[in-house]
Amino acid sequence: MIVFVDFDGVMHRTPIRTNVDLYFEHVELLASWLRKHEDVHVVVSSSWRDQYSLDELRDLLFHRHEDLQARVVGATRDLSRLHTSQERSAECQLWMVENDRNFDAWVAIDDQPERFHLRDRVVTCDPTVGLTQSELDEAWRLLELQRIDEPQRRARGERNGAPLSPSQQHFLDAIRRGKEPEIKVLTDDEEAAVVATIVSARHEMSQIDCDMTTAAAVRKAAWLALPKSQRWSTVFLDIDEVLCVAQPEAASILLTSISAGPELDADLLRTLFVPAATKALGSVHRQMRGCVRYVVSSSWRNHFSQDQIERIFRSTGLAFVADNLHPGSAWRCGQEWAPGRQEEIEWWLEKFGSGEPFVVLDDRGSGGRLSFHKHFPDHVLFGRVFLCEQGVGLTVDHVDDVVAALRRPVWEAT
Repeated sequence: MIVFVDFDGVMHRTPIRTNVDLYFEHVELLASWLRKHEDVHVVVSSSWRDQYSLDELRDLLFHRHEDLQARVVGATRDLSRLHTSQERSAECQLWMVENDRNFDAWVAIDDQPERFHLRDRVVTCDPTVGLTQSELDEAWRLLELQRIDEPQRRARGERNGAPLSPSQQHFLDAIRRGKEPEIKVLTDDEEAAVVATIVSARHEMSQIDCDMTTAAAVRKAAWLALPKSQRWSTVFLDIDEVLCVAQPEAASILLTSISAGPELDADLLRTLFVPAATKALGSVHRQMRGCVRYVVSSSWRNHFSQDQIERIFRSTGLAFVADNLHPGSAWRCGQEWAPGRQEEIEWWLEKFGSGEPFVVLDDRGSGGRLSFHKHFPDHVLFGRVFLCEQGVGLTVDHVDDVVAALRRPVWEAT
């Protein structure tokens, strides 16, 4: 298992102005964690790799822990000059491919999640604080989920990434030699072909946007045509730290249970969801007279099928959620290309939404960035995001505000 570690904003807080003693202030925490998880190795994904050799990076990190220096097995390559989208994800994936780790579990700890397109592989630190035990617990949870799922990923051929194309490799090699790569001059015919391809792609994207807008209008009209008593609202439902509190390994244990046989872990199920959270969500559902549909926005959607998620809900007193998941592929909002939860939810609303009122139930860890929308009244998420305290989850104090938001129209409805 591989953990890609950034330095600035992770191994030490940023910005560091004058106190050089703060550099690598969180090394002891990382060292303690690595000793508990001996099958985890470190790859440096920080820009410090550009100034220091691998041996120097090992010494910078673990000069007080020489026994751990061998656990630092490499550093990523800088792909920023290739103009690769979310380049840090690409750098991590390329390292996995080039080191024959095609199906191994990996996770990155970073303070810039926007540089990753694989959001279920990145744990985000607050750069003004740096690494904490909470991020390390989350990293281990994600690694365990991938380890359990490894046989299935191998069977599906879901590799960790792809090698550089010949043109990308040529570009990168030229940069490393200190030269700008030679740019081939296009002929008039080649240039015309490129322009035609761009025009065609723009036309196709415009048509897709038009089709999605038309489909959304049709869905909205059909929803408004229903009697008011039959119009549903939608809840985007996170699980960890909303329903399942302070149990970072719960999903991996359930996955193990499912892999071992048809029965779920009964002991875990009895304590899986906090009773107060289950009660609060049930109260929301009753006050809305059952006219609520649910979308799973939790990372659990990437590890469990719809049938398995429904079984979990039915076994933990939340059968009303299982019975009212949005139908078909709309039951989940996870899209691999989306850089964050906000984008996942916005994409779901465009593709499946009917203009109905909705709320997002999340926690201050995985959904913390959603809180910024309370400052932007014109944004679609304004007033519809409810973030639970980590270690507490959903409570009765959320109920009235959540119900009010579910009853408040997104558009003026007649």
